[in-house]
Amino acid sequence: MAVANVVQEHSSQNQEPALGRADGAILGALKDQFENLDKHTQWGIDFLERYAKFVKERLEIEQNYAKQLRNLVKKYCPKRAKDEEPRFTSCLSFYSILNELNDYAGQREVVAEEMGHKVYGELMRYSQDLKAERKHHLQEGRKAQQCFEQCWKHMDNSKKKFERECKEAEKSQLSYDRLDNDINATKSEVEKAKSQFYLRTHMADESKNEYAAQLQNFNAEQWKHFHTVIPHIFKMDRKKERKKERKKENKRTLCSNTKG
Repeated sequence: MAVANVVQEHSSQNQEPALGRADGAILGALKDQFENLDKHTQWGIDFLERYAKFVKERLEIEQNYAKQLRNLVKKYCPKRAKDEEPRFTSCLSFYSILNELNDYAGQREVVAEEMGHKVYGELMRYSQDLKAERKHHLQEGRKAQQCFEQCWKHMDNSKKKFERECKEAEKSQLSYDRLDNDINATKSEVEKAKSQFYLRTHMADESKNEYAAQLQNFNAEQWKHFHTVIPHIFKMDRKKERKKERKKENKRTLCSNTKG
């Protein structure tokens, strides 16, 4: 019977495509990617702030060291005028040491000042910039993820509708076949069942076309998402990572150069 062939065709098509079975895994992997990206970028910022804290503590040590050296020089500096001081070689040598130590304290003060302005201050400004950029990129990524998930939901809903319509078409076929083979059934009952069957078959056809369109759209959005949108966000983030590494290397170099 031609009608039965139509339903059999729908039944054979009522199979979940390979892509559909992988949809859950795709969405799960996508969420994992963003969680990993979130953790990775946060780790970089945490490390940068930890390094900034190290620089701050070091410059405080430099300041305290310079202050202690100044106090030490002041404590042992001669209280009398130079003309009244003994001119022994040992005394002159000690006074020379005090002068050198005083100069060295000045050098440590310069080191602390340079580290405060050129290293610590710049690190904190850069950390704030990174936080703002990270927040922006993650927001853009989550927006893209939400759009992709919404597209998947539309496709999944159309698939479920197609499956329901196919089952209804199968039921209407069974009902029609039963009445068509029932010698006690009236002609009007058979025609009504036949009309219902054709209606359900038509609805299954429409839902199949809708599902095919949604699936095609999902495939296109999936390709765009993984080949264009997400790589673009990741690429921008990698650029920020390389920039951050260069910044940290420059700060390490400057710290090394400020050592006495």
